[in-house]
Amino acid sequence: MSHDHSQHHRWQHSRALKALQKRLKGKRLSYGEIFAIIDEIAQDDFDPILTTYFAASGYVKRISRQEIYYLTKAMVESGDQF
Repeated sequence: MSHDHSQHHRWQHSRALKALQKRLKGKRLSYGEIFAIIDEIAQDDFDPILTTYFAASGYVKRISRQEIYYLTKAMVESGDQF
């Protein structure tokens, strides 16, 4: 892993954790925040427990239609594309 990639990875992971904390407090997430979490999950870099917390965070405050759109878009953009 290159130094630049490693720095980007740490920043992205930190952003994903901050986004998860925000979501667990019942706040809405931006596309960038949702993408940070989904990208970590897709790269298998997000701890399974944190993934569970993210999935369960919808019970703290129901996920909005905008967040569902962001979530779907992030899943498509973080995965393999043709």
